[in-house]
Amino acid sequence: MMLEKEKMKHILAAANPVKEYLKEENFLLQSTCMLFDANFTAFENLFADINYNGYQVVGLANYEKMALLNRDFISYTQNGIDSFPTKISHCINFDSNIVSDIYRLFLGKEFVNKDSLLNLLIAIKKAEAQTSAAPYILECSYNKKVIDKNIVYQNLLSFFLYTRLSLKQLQDEYGSGSLSVEDYVLADNVWNIINSDFDKDLFDRYLAIYCMLCKTYLIKVSSKKTYDYKVRELVDFMDNKLYCYLEFEFVLCCLFFKNDDRLSHFFRLMQPNSRNVVNTIKNMTWDILHIRNIQTEMAIRNTNNKSNIFFVYSFASHDKGLIDIIKSNPINRLILYKNEAYPKYKEGFEDVCKDLNIYSSFLKNTFIRGEHCKTNQNGYLKKLACQLENAIDNLN
Repeated sequence: MMLEKEKMKHILAAANPVKEYLKEENFLLQSTCMLFDANFTAFENLFADINYNGYQVVGLANYEKMALLNRDFISYTQNGIDSFPTKISHCINFDSNIVSDIYRLFLGKEFVNKDSLLNLLIAIKKAEAQTSAAPYILECSYNKKVIDKNIVYQNLLSFFLYTRLSLKQLQDEYGSGSLSVEDYVLADNVWNIINSDFDKDLFDRYLAIYCMLCKTYLIKVSSKKTYDYKVRELVDFMDNKLYCYLEFEFVLCCLFFKNDDRLSHFFRLMQPNSRNVVNTIKNMTWDILHIRNIQTEMAIRNTNNKSNIFFVYSFASHDKGLIDIIKSNPINRLILYKNEAYPKYKEGFEDVCKDLNIYSSFLKNTFIRGEHCKTNQNGYLKKLACQLENAIDNLN
């Protein structure tokens, strides 16, 4: 796998990624590379962002500029095929707030921007995009001990009712749509998933991001030192405590140290003297985790897909913080390989600490971090999270 990772690094960093991709004949047969920074695109006007008073659909990158490198691309470029054979299908993950609001909409309850939500749902239905409640299901699975089971089940029923309704029914009868046996069967299937054993890898991923944000808060509120000092302290934490390199999260945290306006809403409740900081950070962790997981979903879906359809994923959300995260640092390139996603963002590690001369030393400890992860699986991240929570409590 190390050899494959080196190939991916070359493609993600290359001045001419297409040329670099075509060099790796065996590798490219198993992978797909998505480019959003190229001077050409195989697709035009794929998808335009939808926004109705904050109810939005937003992609992980600008899909209108997407170029797709895969086996079809090779045939297209080398064999003189008239048209690019890969077809695009959009799948939109509904954030938890959207799933909850759909239930309120179908129940006839009044709430702010009710018409905006309906317009969003109609626009998605018109686009004939697939929809998923994966973020909501994941959160419920993790929090199964404290969720209101009746509300969760009703939310699931409403979501599946929406997916089944035709465009005309949604426009004319959304307030009186009748549940069907199919809706109950699908809701029951998801309910069983929610109550099954939780995926430990996802649990560890959640905890790693959570620990990163907790440490960032502690550095921010307890130190009046320079930006450079704070960055070094966070790198030291990743290297010697977290034993995990989270580039996307690291960039977000550095922008927080800089008080970057792009993320002011996301970090607005993670400030000195803020109340319920621990719960706030837990909610923020979900936003970031969903962004990571949607890439993995896209990798799994397309890795196992034998047709000429490529599935592109986006979010539907009313959470400005989540939307700001995506827009603040979009993906420039993305490789999907063996059910995993390997992104290159517009801003990376070197962009936020290019003058600190710490990147090379950080890379030297890659092996040490890997060995620690192999030998310290038994609740290490959970213990670290508890230590950081206690440190936050002691600040007050």
